Amino acid sequence: MQQTSGFPLFMVAITLAQVGVFVAWSDYVRRGSLGGPVSLAVNMVGDWPKCGDQRGQLWRYVGYQFVHADASHIIYNAIVQLTLGIPVELVHGSPRICGIYLVSVVVGALAVVFATPQYIIVGASGGVYSLFGVHLGNVLLNFEEYRAGLCNRWMRILALGLFVFGDLVQYYEAREAGGRASTSYAAHLGGFAAGFVFALIFLHEMVDHPMEHCIRRLAWVVAAASVAFLVGWNVVNDPPKGLPAFYTDRENLPCCFQALYCDGLDQADWRDWKESFVCTSSGNKHVLWDGLGADAPDDTFSCSMLEDVLDA
Repeated sequence: MQQTSGFPLFMVAITLAQVGVFVAWSDYVRRGSLGGPVSLAVNMVGDWPKCGDQRGQLWRYVGYQFVHADASHIIYNAIVQLTLGIPVELVHGSPRICGIYLVSVVVGALAVVFATPQYIIVGASGGVYSLFGVHLGNVLLNFEEYRAGLCNRWMRILALGLFVFGDLVQYYEAREAGGRASTSYAAHLGGFAAGFVFALIFLHEMVDHPMEHCIRRLAWVVAAASVAFLVGWNVVNDPPKGLPAFYTDRENLPCCFQALYCDGLDQADWRDWKESFVCTSSGNKHVLWDGLGADAPDDTFSCSMLEDVLDA
């Protein structure tokens, strides 16, 4: 029902680039545990004990799509984005899909900073999930036109649901494996929402309907407000405090986030307190200090205890 718009150049090129970086890094560079340079990963706070602010390293907001945890991670992402991306690019053209995909990658990274900045995030999750949103947005824009045929609106929604289920399984398997580097539900949700909203703004309609013009205007408002909020959150919060910052129980956060979330510890004074505090490397990471009493459990942590050490 929809005409094709040339070769899907962008989707093929971005997938080849992502696979190429993974293969080159894994087979030739072989440095670190990731399939790509960690300097491209979404990682807003540096390593202990300096805990440097890395929000200004803007390349991370786009570059994390070229770093993957392992072979299964890159293979699944490549298959899904080619399967979902080529059909919409054939119909709507490379410029539109390229713009939506890359903006969604950035929004996915900003969503990570908002929700879970304590993790190092890798993978093309923001871009891949944007394609789920693009397909859903395409169905909504052309809902009446997709009533019949094998690829009707309900079959499209069912297929999207099966892909999402498969990716959730892959996500939980990676989560069970542990470690601070992981895929991220925040990047998934951010990418999906961005793909859906920007699809409503930029994709073609097969038949013009007045209601769809209202949907586009509303999508513009939602997109502008959401991006402004995420950017503002990233700029204002120093260090970037994710949702766990508002919990009272933060023992499972990495050392830098545990220490920097305490009001009595100033990031600018890290040179004064780095010698007193140590970061355990076994199991969950916690902030400890030299001379910790033998009767204190290894996971002991509170802001007041850290501040008492500094006062002493």
